[in-house]
Amino acid sequence: MLTEICPLDECTGCASCASICPKQAIKMVADKHGFFHPEINQDQCVGCGLCVKHCHIRENKKCTTDTKLIYGVQAKDERIRRESSSGGVVPVLARYFLQKNQAVVGAIFDSEFNVYEDICFTEDEYKSKGFIRSKYVQSETRECFTKVKKALSMGKEVLFIGTPCQVAAIKVFTGAPEKLYTVDFVCHGGPSPKVFHEYLNYQKNKYKSDIATVDFRIKKPSWSVSSIRLKFSNGKKYIGNMLEDPYCIAFTSNTILRQGCYQCKYAGPDRPGDITVCDFWGYKDKKDTLITDEKGTSVVIVNNEKGKQLFCELKDEFRVAERSFSEVSLSNEQLVRPNSPPKEKDQFWDDFDAGIPFNELQHRFFSPMTRKMSKKDYLLMAYGNTRIMRAIIQFYLTLKNVVKR
Repeated sequence: MLTEICPLDECTGCASCASICPKQAIKMVADKHGFFHPEINQDQCVGCGLCVKHCHIRENKKCTTDTKLIYGVQAKDERIRRESSSGGVVPVLARYFLQKNQAVVGAIFDSEFNVYEDICFTEDEYKSKGFIRSKYVQSETRECFTKVKKALSMGKEVLFIGTPCQVAAIKVFTGAPEKLYTVDFVCHGGPSPKVFHEYLNYQKNKYKSDIATVDFRIKKPSWSVSSIRLKFSNGKKYIGNMLEDPYCIAFTSNTILRQGCYQCKYAGPDRPGDITVCDFWGYKDKKDTLITDEKGTSVVIVNNEKGKQLFCELKDEFRVAERSFSEVSLSNEQLVRPNSPPKEKDQFWDDFDAGIPFNELQHRFFSPMTRKMSKKDYLLMAYGNTRIMRAIIQFYLTLKNVVKR
């Protein structure tokens, strides 16, 4: 009988093992930080080994890229670009598949704000269920892999959008048939669902109301300094930008990531997806087809011939400019290596496990970063994406100092 599918500290929680088990002997169980791991029922397990054969961590096959085309990209449809988390690449890809009556997979919230992967078949479903925005919480896959396999067996083309580990997992699970198209995004790491819910409870108590909606990455004050927005049942609203909101800081500081994320084998230049997408942080104005504004710019990395054909079919939907790997990886470290844990990580988890309230954890570990920034640095980070804006901000601050004197 099997006692372990893969080492616990390497498991990504993809649930491929649970989905493939013919005896339903494996269930996914959340640990004390909300991360899911497989648990094997020894009374039901027959030792067939299918779970191990379909584990992407166990698979020794290395990601290879036979094509490497790199672009800065913006959707020409300004509504899509405005509503998306980045430059609008993923929503345009999704629309293309759904308008052909095919299928798209992405992450959504359930009624209790747990994040999970699901499949949709219509544009209305894609919009109404909130597939469009990023969710900075590690997602469950639940029945998603089984649904994808069923859709493929019915002759559907499926666009699977997910973290690199999820993309690798679905390819192993399905055998990567021709009708499966995959897009991996450059992942910072999977943050703790338990910490996210502690954060939501803290906000519910603070605003004395249940939460109606959660939106990550709204472009306020800007794309470079985006925000999380909570709408409450009592009509109140909270918007906290990534430099001030405690959950955003907990995530971007690498404190609350799944243990395996610190040794992620997909955080490098060789990617599992047909296409890789990420934000074009640090984009520099080169007077090309891209618009230098704060509405969002993406990086698209075409990894193979399949990805090339897909992107070429949709190229007219985008403003596109060729870029180099060295340029786009400069501000996307996970294209080179996984994130490193901060020195405070173990102390944070010790305090969290001891039941320290979230508001106290916030003060100890996640105080606003703006306290350490000058107004000039903040303004340049939030709005200084273009040469003209940098000049305006510099002029404003200089004038302000002159007036003060």
